[in-house]
Amino acid sequence: IEESDEERDGTCPECGEPWGDAELVELCAWLPHCQKLRTLSLVGNRIGDGGIRALAAVAASGGLQQMRDLNIGSNVISDRGGRALLKAIEAGHFPAMTKLETHGNRDLSELMRTRLREALRALDRERAARARVRTSSGIN
Repeated sequence: IEESDEERDGTCPECGEPWGDAELVELCAWLPHCQKLRTLSLVGNRIGDGGIRALAAVAASGGLQQMRDLNIGSNVISDRGGRALLKAIEAGHFPAMTKLETHGNRDLSELMRTRLREALRALDRERAARARVRTSSGIN
């Protein structure tokens, strides 16, 4: 994984096959070493709830502090994986996240998509409030 703002997809670089949970779990072992990772695109794979739970666990351990953009669209994620991601966002484990793409996961309900969007909006409001406090108190 290159630590840049360039978008990467989750297909295997050697064979070009889509990733499933096992491949994402393997990647998750390395993600804590990618402290500057800002964008991760896993779109168009076979990633399910197990892979998303592994990603949420990396975030909970402090491994994805700089991630701003996560694209998990067109996978096989259900509300179970959505809940794991939602809990991680609400707990502040993705403090820099501003964009989350979930389209194309047919088992991810519209209610869960809405809850994820609302959690990101709440995170944006918290960041804005902290910035106003720093600005008004002269802290940079």
